[in-house]
Amino acid sequence: MRKKKYVWKMLYVYMLGYDVDFGYMELQAPCVKKAALCLLRLYRKNPDVVNVDGWEDRMAQLLDERDVGVLTSSVSLLVALDESS
Repeated sequence: MRKKKYVWKMLYVYMLGYDVDFGYMELQAPCVKKAALCLLRLYRKNPDVVNVDGWEDRMAQLLDERDVGVLTSSVSLLVALDESS
């Protein structure tokens, strides 16, 4: 249980734009996809909880990903953020 909690904290820090080394880069794409979908779900339920200031650089990096799952989840998050502003 502690390991999962640690991984989710690291994913949150990664989504905030900080450099995080997960050790296994091939496992990073599914985790980033899940983190983007989690943020999307949270943002749709309560937009006031998610502070999106300064996410431009991080979102641009996510759009450069080669993984299709990461791209679709990132674009979904980007569209939701754009629709609300």
